[in-house]
Formats: sequence, structure tokens, C-alpha cells
Amino acid sequence: MGLFKLEKNNIIRIAVIGAESTGKSTLVKELANYYKTTFVSEYARDYFNEHSIENYSIDVFDKIYRTQLENEKKELEKAKRFLFCDTTLITGKIWSEEVFGTTAQFIHENWHQTFYDLYLVTQNDVPWVADGQRKNSNNRDELLRKNIELLQLLKAKFYLVNGLGEQRLKNAVNYINREFGIK
Repeated sequence: MGLFKLEKNNIIRIAVIGAESTGKSTLVKELANYYKTTFVSEYARDYFNEHSIENYSIDVFDKIYRTQLENEKKELEKAKRFLFCDTTLITGKIWSEEVFGTTAQFIHENWHQTFYDLYLVTQNDVPWVADGQRKNSNNRDELLRKNIELLQLLKAKFYLVNGLGEQRLKNAVNYINREFGIK
């Protein structure tokens, strides 16, 4: 069942992925709050708060995504019914290919070993907001397409989530409730 043996296999794992600046981190936090559970933040943001995003090697991806999965395993122990994950190896695969033209080794070997029960893919209807780590304001549609193609290749269950503010959260909750029979 994926890269790590999961001790709490009764927890529903939901990944939120998509292009930059589409509200993934916000949505993950809101969903965790709504369902009174925990979430896993995107470790890459923490990493690049401490290291330059202007000058790094492809090897950095292995560290980032190994740590991301280790953080998921830790949070899984605290989760109640759901665990919401802000990013996956799919994101790492796309990012690695965008920057270096190839996939980092760890990601290449493991990205297809999906172990999420559901993916929510954030649409590009949220305005792009610049920060020190965001670089792709002009190709969000291409990045969205790549996310969808990889999910289809995995035959993974996913929904496209759109809407601004509370409507985005409401749409995501409706998909989750419908998918897992919650009334």
C-alpha cells in the first residue's frame, strides 16, 4: 500500500493538488477544520523558507518529498477519519520536470504508488498571488492539465474543485461527502 506501511488504514487520505497559487494550502486547512482532523502542510514551502529557491539541484526534490511522506505518516497517527495532504509526489514529478526536464530519482521510482483515497484538484479560478516561491503565473493551465493527465494515468479518483472563498470549501465538502456517503 504505497511507500510507507500505514498503521491507521481506516483513515481516509485526501490529497489536494493543482497549479501554483490556486488555494491548495488554504483548502487543506479549511477541510481539516471542517472535519475536525489534521492535515499535512506542503514541506517544500518550509524548505524554501530556509533555502534559496533560485539555486538548487534536482537532488533537493528527494529530500523534500521523502520528508513530505514522513510528515504524512506522522500526521496519520493524529488524524480522525480523514487526513488532508497538501501536495503529493505528482506535484514533485511535475515540478521536477518543469525545472530540470527530468524527474528526480525518488519521485520517478515512487510517484505512481498512489495511496490516497481521493484527490481534489484545485481549478485556476483563484487569482494568482506572487510570493518569493511562486514562479509560474503564466502556465497554470498547463500545470493543471499535467495534474489531470497523471491522475488519469494512475486511474485515481479525483474531482476538480472551483469557486472562490467559502464556495470553494463548500464544493470540496460536497465532493467528499458524496464520495464517502456522508449526509
